[in-house]
Amino acid sequence: MSLELGVAAALVSAAMFGSQFVPLKKVKNPDMLHYSAFMYAAIFLASVAFSLLLGFPLALNYFGLAAGLVWSAGNMLQIFSISRIGLAKATAIPMGIVLVSNFAQGTLYFREPLNFIIGAAGIAVFILGIFLVSRSRGDEKADSLGLGYAFAAGILFSTPAFLFKLGALPESQFLFPMGFGILLSCISLFALKVRKMKTEEAKPALVSGIMWSIGMLTTLYAILFLGLAIGAPLTQLGLLVGVLWGLFYFREIKDVSIVKKVMLGAVLIFAAGILLTLSKVLL
Repeated sequence: MSLELGVAAALVSAAMFGSQFVPLKKVKNPDMLHYSAFMYAAIFLASVAFSLLLGFPLALNYFGLAAGLVWSAGNMLQIFSISRIGLAKATAIPMGIVLVSNFAQGTLYFREPLNFIIGAAGIAVFILGIFLVSRSRGDEKADSLGLGYAFAAGILFSTPAFLFKLGALPESQFLFPMGFGILLSCISLFALKVRKMKTEEAKPALVSGIMWSIGMLTTLYAILFLGLAIGAPLTQLGLLVGVLWGLFYFREIKDVSIVKKVMLGAVLIFAAGILLTLSKVLL
């Protein structure tokens, strides 16, 4: 039963993470730092609302606070990397780092039970799928500083799940403090950058923040039921969801040959999800 619940939680998380920036597509020429600040505020409010709704304590702890601050720093680095190397690479590189890092942390540090060969094969196929998707979007810019930002963002993005597992905390004691850590980053962004409220950015960012919060909450359940090595990587199926949004709803890619490459990458990502699940079944 825990396997089914864990996979279901990971799929909900992937759906939320893969759709969280769909509202952003409705905004013309958004300022990403502004958008992030509003999104951070929404994440904190959602963490309070979910905690009250689910009966979680509104209490702080170092692990959750650190997770919120670290994730926020990673998000900022990713934004900077997007401006230097483009959206495709700035999305794919951190995702690949998260996959490898969380899988290694779960298997090598926490010694979680799984079929290592199948799990490692799933990670390899996942990364190949990411490579095909990112290389097929026509963004060939290369910049050493931008690449450095993207790699650093990936390390930081992998840290919250590690801290959750390391602290051995129930999800009820992690969601609110992480949201509070993100709120601190929001206050810093408003103080340093956001000077004027823009309604057209605030409303979509609110939706994005709520979707991210649902994704994070279900990620915690995926890790509880499946472990860090499998639960966290499975949530990265959000890339597949994002690809489907881009291909079939926003029609971002017109070239048929490129569409075929992206679809092949998407199939590989889906296959990787199956392999990761099997690694918990075929022990």
